Amino acid sequence: MTTFSSTLIFVGILILFGWNIFLQIQCLSLRKRLTRLFLGGQAKDLEGIIAEQIKRLRESQKEIRDIKKFTFYLEEMAASGLQKIGVSRFNSFQDTRGNQSFSICLLDAKNSGVILSSLFTRDGNRVFAKNIINGKPEHPLIKEEEKTLKEAVKK
Repeated sequence: MTTFSSTLIFVGILILFGWNIFLQIQCLSLRKRLTRLFLGGQAKDLEGIIAEQIKRLRESQKEIRDIKKFTFYLEEMAASGLQKIGVSRFNSFQDTRGNQSFSICLLDAKNSGVILSSLFTRDGNRVFAKNIINGKPEHPLIKEEEKTLKEAVKK
């Protein structure tokens, strides 16, 4: 029985020794994680780190709001810029050749803009500009200008 009890005590000591090693490893691992957690911040306790993270979160939220405002501004600017263009060349009169007359339609996202037309004749060249608001001309258009307007609106 002495051999059995001493063996049992020895096995118990081995189990406790193994358990002690396991707990030491866990403690070292936890210490490393805590060191990493406290290393990056200026706070020395968990409450300070949480407060620092909340401060960073608020700063990030403010930056996101600013970025959203700027994005909205860029979208407005892009909508008012030229986005749709139509071009056509044609002969304005039967006695001219070479399609030297042209019409250019420049529109924004709301189909507002201008049509520039150049009518070439043997006697000279005339340039006209006509406003377009929401896809509708303010002045009557010739058929080539109407074609150019339709082409630009489709884009």
